Amino acid sequence: MMTTNLLKLASALIAISSSAHAINSIPTSSGTPSDISAFNSADSEYEGWENLNSTNTDIAGYGGSYPGYAAWPDAVDSNTSGSTGNGAYSKTAGAGYVGNTSIYSSDTGSFSISSSVDSLDDVNTVIFQFDAGLQDDWTNYVATLSYNGGSQSLTADYTALTNGSFTNEFGGETIYSSNILFQWDLSSIGDTISEYVISYDVAAHTQTYALQLDSSEAILAGSVIPEASNFALLAGIAAIAGCVTRRRRIQ
Repeated sequence: MMTTNLLKLASALIAISSSAHAINSIPTSSGTPSDISAFNSADSEYEGWENLNSTNTDIAGYGGSYPGYAAWPDAVDSNTSGSTGNGAYSKTAGAGYVGNTSIYSSDTGSFSISSSVDSLDDVNTVIFQFDAGLQDDWTNYVATLSYNGGSQSLTADYTALTNGSFTNEFGGETIYSSNILFQWDLSSIGDTISEYVISYDVAAHTQTYALQLDSSEAILAGSVIPEASNFALLAGIAAIAGCVTRRRRIQ
């Protein structure tokens, strides 16, 4: 199941195991002990979305049928165990409909994840996980964050790719997927952040299986998602592939 806390590694092993609903605990092989401790101990909110397929009667029919250009009737509220209940997942434009195993985009589609984070005094760190069958180079999937009703469009400070796997709630064939992680450092923003929206586009034929959002008051010194040097170290142990890029914030 998805969890909100970062896993502290033991014996240099990343705990990335198959989940019933696609996204695993936030993988971390690069975070310092102090950053991991800070994230785990700080006030935070967790939101998760799973069973994004037609077996979920709450969303069956969203987007109509192929090619899926119809507007969604409403946002999809977070639905995993432990979710705070402040998160909403929306299609804003383009293709995306609820299929048999995923939210399928026959063509490019635009989506957003929003959170009102009303239990937090401020938000300093945000980690967004997008688990999907990708149809383009993963680095072309770019997410931007805007806060307090603005249009700041901040790109993530760190991004990473890990391997994932998915089976729906009622069993069936295991589907192997890609889990893109985005981490934002918002600690230098002078305003108190009371809500934010993450916007992103998907390429044609992308299949979205699950989503996870972690908001924290923790101020971290660096990235707590896997760095490139650690993938080589753990390849064959945790089956992780990818890299991390430091992105410039758009002012």
